[in-house]
Amino acid sequence: MILDNYDKKVLRNYLKIALSDNRMTHKMYSEVCDWFEDHLEDIVSTEISDATWAAIGDYNCAIGEHSNTVSAQKKFLTAISQLFVTNKETETTSSQLEITLATLTSEMKLDESDI
Repeated sequence: MILDNYDKKVLRNYLKIALSDNRMTHKMYSEVCDWFEDHLEDIVSTEISDATWAAIGDYNCAIGEHSNTVSAQKKFLTAISQLFVTNKETETTSSQLEITLATLTSEMKLDESDI
């Protein structure tokens, strides 16, 4: 999957909102974990720590074994949140769309209130 920085940011924000939704079930979290195992590297720009991979794997195991799911889920959500925050802090490049919009608003002499 090839995504530009803007797409990565949008996808991470969507996942952040979805993962914090109290309507998420263990099965839904499990599906997200499975997806992360295949695609997490595609949506982050920083290196993924072994602890993050371990939290994802531990949560999947806990779901499969029906034990310690709550503590494994907390570790999983904490690891993913930290990864997304780290990515937000280190990602300084703008997408082509953001650059184009900034140039357009600058040339049209628009400010925040006009947008």
